[in-house]
Amino acid sequence: MTDLSEKMKKAAVGIAGLGGLGSTVAVALARTGVGKLIIADFDRVEKSNLNRQHYFIDQIDQYKTDALAANLQRINPDVKVVAHKLMLNKENIPHIFEDACLVAECFDAADQKKMIVETVLTRMKDTLIVTVSGLAGYGKSNDITTKRLSDRLILIGDQTSGTDKGLPLTAARVWLAASHQANAIVELLINEIIKNKIMAVLKINGQEKKFADKLPLTLAELLETLNVKAETVVAEIDGRIIERENFVTTQLKNGQSIELVRFVPGG
Repeated sequence: MTDLSEKMKKAAVGIAGLGGLGSTVAVALARTGVGKLIIADFDRVEKSNLNRQHYFIDQIDQYKTDALAANLQRINPDVKVVAHKLMLNKENIPHIFEDACLVAECFDAADQKKMIVETVLTRMKDTLIVTVSGLAGYGKSNDITTKRLSDRLILIGDQTSGTDKGLPLTAARVWLAASHQANAIVELLINEIIKNKIMAVLKINGQEKKFADKLPLTLAELLETLNVKAETVVAEIDGRIIERENFVTTQLKNGQSIELVRFVPGG
């Protein structure tokens, strides 16, 4: 097993939309060995999709989530695919992709692209997003670029070539943009997310604590890791007081804010 494969196994990536971009990004990441792919789409495979999307003629009329999950398992049986057959919106996106350290925006419509970028950046702290704008037509391969706009936002495309200008969607140019997207994701995973263990961070009493391997599963495990006795602590997670009898069953999630008030004897 290569070092790259070992690193990729630790990653969880969300893919929003499973058309030409999303299906191509998913295939690339599965072949690269990403451990978990969270995919979401409400649509079915149509014959017109086959000119640029990673589906087969016998999958027409199947839900894209089902068809792509089956294809990914054939490519890499070790990848865990979590499929959500629904229309994404600003209310369910934070929940659907809560386990993803990074989201690939792969929508068709401009307003939906804007919506998910705004949702991830404003409501999902520490989650990165790689978005695409401008991939229609053919030729001009070098016009499709990768730009980092902020710590958490990466933009792919030429920002001008849209279907609203009557340009067709062709496999070569769509896949070119999708390959930029997948390549940016792999780079982010290796150089930043996995390296910095963003997938295993808690904010404890105002200070970030990173965990080398994995997050403690429960509050009780966290206290044991910190060498703190449960009977001496009042615990609050994201503003909610946790009763001591619930320490063992209270599961922890990446990025949570935890306040621990420890009492010592004396009066």
